[in-house]
Amino acid sequence: MTKVFNIVSKGLSYLFIALATLFIILVWTNGDDALEGNLALQDSIMNPFLITAYVAIAIATLAAVIFSIVNMAVNPKNAVKIFITIAVLIVLGVVTYSIAGNNFDNVTLQRLNATEELSREVGAALYYTYIMGVIAVLATIYSGVSGLFKK
Repeated sequence: MTKVFNIVSKGLSYLFIALATLFIILVWTNGDDALEGNLALQDSIMNPFLITAYVAIAIATLAAVIFSIVNMAVNPKNAVKIFITIAVLIVLGVVTYSIAGNNFDNVTLQRLNATEELSREVGAALYYTYIMGVIAVLATIYSGVSGLFKK
């Protein structure tokens, strides 16, 4: 089963790589100016290119979800760790949303075509990204240091 899956996934990967390469070559040969001014050309090149990208993302997302569920079914002890991690991420999201605020006045919000809620959500996303970045750096440092002492 694993061998068949590997063959199919490699085949799909090569297919998507070939399609993306073809569309990029079509964009290069037609040029940016031709694409910008010709809606029919945009439809014939960019729409299939985007559809290919969407399909690839959907397949990757579906595979990630399916393999995660299968892995949790096979290893129930790891499933508990996964659910704890998801809960921590959700709590972190709630905390960052609660500390985020709108730092713009109404004039700036109108100029940016944004709302107070959108400003708060962007702030929360930035805080979340900063915290996850710090955690990633600390985990990398910990991994490197702990690897030195294990040898």
